[in-house]
Amino acid sequence: MGTEVEANRSYLPDISIIIPCHNDGGYLTRSVKSVLEQEASGLPEFELLIIDDGSEDPNTQSVLQEISLLDDRVRVLHREKAGGVASARNFGVENAIGTWVAFLDADDEWLPTALQDRWTLVIRHPDAEWIGADHVLFWDDGEVENEGFFASRERPRQCLKKAFDKGKPVVLKRPVVTFLKTMPAWTGTVFVKKSVFDLVGGFDPCFKQAEDNHLWLRLAAYTDYLFLPKVIARYRQRSGSLTSTADSSYFWDYKMLLDLRKKTQFSGYKSSINQRILSDLKKDVWFQRGIEKWSKALRSSLIACSMAPLHPENYRLFLSTVLASVLKMFHRT
Repeated sequence: MGTEVEANRSYLPDISIIIPCHNDGGYLTRSVKSVLEQEASGLPEFELLIIDDGSEDPNTQSVLQEISLLDDRVRVLHREKAGGVASARNFGVENAIGTWVAFLDADDEWLPTALQDRWTLVIRHPDAEWIGADHVLFWDDGEVENEGFFASRERPRQCLKKAFDKGKPVVLKRPVVTFLKTMPAWTGTVFVKKSVFDLVGGFDPCFKQAEDNHLWLRLAAYTDYLFLPKVIARYRQRSGSLTSTADSSYFWDYKMLLDLRKKTQFSGYKSSINQRILSDLKKDVWFQRGIEKWSKALRSSLIACSMAPLHPENYRLFLSTVLASVLKMFHRT
């Protein structure tokens, strides 16, 4: 259950921007200021909802209090217990009053015209319900990639070739197949109509990872995707530790796809979904082998064999994983 610190608002916003925060006080101020300091004339009216997802550290609590006083457009909503990023975003949308919703994580940043760039598309494409754009990766040491993420990766660039070649927005019609090949959307650059977000069910809190991909595919089955080939945000890369119990993003993607495969609206895409599942499982095998999590590597290779029993390459991958794990154990003794 959440509580809210109300800001004094005398307007109804066009857009509700939602930032979930769990003990992210060290980054949050920069993220918030990147929204409040947007540059351009004719910006839409917006509200900024900071969702405190059960933060415990005193620094974050202090930062949240300071941010609540920064601007009348800011609202801070508190949740007593952490529910995860998907649940926190959904809670923000439930409390949002804008026609559109946008998202930004507490350690990421918008570039100065991020809001205006997408709002221009809203005006020019009145039928649009889901909008995205490109972003760059950056690190705490100040390093920033020189080119947009989608522009510089082969698969998304190929799917968005028309947009990048012409430098103009492109509409992808009900792009389920495209999004099963690659995921040319990122949470920090997406605009979604609140009514559409609610209709497809928002983020699924059952998924600790891949909750965004799960939503993109459900949106792709329902509506078109309008993509702007311009970098408008920065996605922070933070070092983290892998635990023996944590599953990789590939395995979470596999679980997410299994869930979608059961849904009626994806009945015509089972072949494409199965291809993506097999690809994810193979990537997970190699990932787990790389960090020497042999039981997880064997698990994923066995699942791949059971899904495609007539594909000999799956058995070769399983046998090579067994051999590699045995050799590794032998060298340790």
